[in-house]
Amino acid sequence: MNEREERSGVDLADAESLLGMLQRGRGKGYLVALETPRQEVWPLLVECITNDPRSDEQWSPDEEYYASLILKTGMDLGPLLSFVRRNDTSDEQEWNCYYTLKTLRCLAHRGSRQALDFLREYIRFGYDFSQMAWIVHDLAELRALEDIHEVLYRRISSDPDTLAAFREEVEEVWRIMVFPPQCEPWKSLCAGHAGFAGLFARVGLAYNHPPAVRRATDADVADLSVAQLLSSVEKANLYPSRRAIMEKVSAEDEDRLLESLSSDNEYRVMLAFCGLGELGTVRAFDAVKSYIEASENAPWRARGRAFDAIKQMPGSLTLETARQWFSRDEWPLYTAASGILQHHATLEDVPRLRQALRTPEILRDEDSRLPCVLRALARFEGFGRIPELEQVFCQACNSFRRGDAAEAMAATSPDFFTAEYAYECLWDCDWSAFKIGCAMVDLSTPGAVERLGEIIADPYECEGRREVAKERLETAG
Repeated sequence: MNEREERSGVDLADAESLLGMLQRGRGKGYLVALETPRQEVWPLLVECITNDPRSDEQWSPDEEYYASLILKTGMDLGPLLSFVRRNDTSDEQEWNCYYTLKTLRCLAHRGSRQALDFLREYIRFGYDFSQMAWIVHDLAELRALEDIHEVLYRRISSDPDTLAAFREEVEEVWRIMVFPPQCEPWKSLCAGHAGFAGLFARVGLAYNHPPAVRRATDADVADLSVAQLLSSVEKANLYPSRRAIMEKVSAEDEDRLLESLSSDNEYRVMLAFCGLGELGTVRAFDAVKSYIEASENAPWRARGRAFDAIKQMPGSLTLETARQWFSRDEWPLYTAASGILQHHATLEDVPRLRQALRTPEILRDEDSRLPCVLRALARFEGFGRIPELEQVFCQACNSFRRGDAAEAMAATSPDFFTAEYAYECLWDCDWSAFKIGCAMVDLSTPGAVERLGEIIADPYECEGRREVAKERLETAG
């Protein structure tokens, strides 16, 4: 069982079945669903929405894909609502309903009265305060339920246990914020209802300014030398220090950078890798190579910067090592090799890359090689048809990989991609697949121009998709 199945408990259906295509968010699945009796499609949509098989890192707009199909086929939302009522019964189980609630929010935005009424009800019994906050924010924005702020406020303020859960939720959100705080949706909720600001005061939190470590700016490190950057780097100034060292590093800094790799300061090690990657000398390569070979238990952030450094170096230094590492079992080695091949692979490497796509574990995207292999193959414009790319496009569990495969097919065999896959990509849930399909589709294909016009006219489509569709039609004259 792969990691995705172990985490979600969901087995994807056969890739060419309607359920399998819908689970993957393929445009072909959307089109086949429209031609299938509705009573057969509805249970499949419920299965997809209540058993979301996507990996945690795949934040693609699948809920829009499903919401659109629900409305197109006239599906009753009863099974989705019953699912949430049955499963959102404790703090431990709230994640089971996360994706279903996201889809219901999307349907509410698209005007579903059934979804709107249920979301109002959910505010009274739900356990996921993050979802509830966004639901209230969304519904207030839609002016659908004008007293929705009051419903949530009364629930939180009237029960000590609920107030404690609210505080825990907000503190957790505040704690994990990495970038300058946007404070939403709480900031808008407090602006729209004075009671929410009072709740924040009661639990000792500032709703418009979550606590955060002060982060340095480029100006703070602009006057520092490479030696000073290395000696002063810490979490708060790492990113501007990285930009600064890449501009300032020179051959005379090499010894200092190499010495820094043995530092106890993880941020100094990370910064040294940035400098060594920029230098790209034989000594720098040998040092980074040795670190990666011994890095199985190294700090993950430092190891990540070592991967970045080695793939930044010239292929004349790194390519032979990448070829040796690529098929090894040690994940630091094949991960580093994949990054190098993504940027430096030559025609000599195409058989190696194709063979990788025939490996079941790689095809299932169970390690870091698949996206790099797809992007490496995309470098060979006009190479010709590569059947392994079609297999990834049709079978990939993660829609991001389907987008990568679409881009690789469009580069290596553009005429074939246009003839076989571009049209269906106009309905694909993945942004990259949609975008390349939009650029490559033959507008004489029946339904292509109509689909682009539908996207442009749909107020619920994201602005990016509407703009891409509009540009394609305007370019075509």
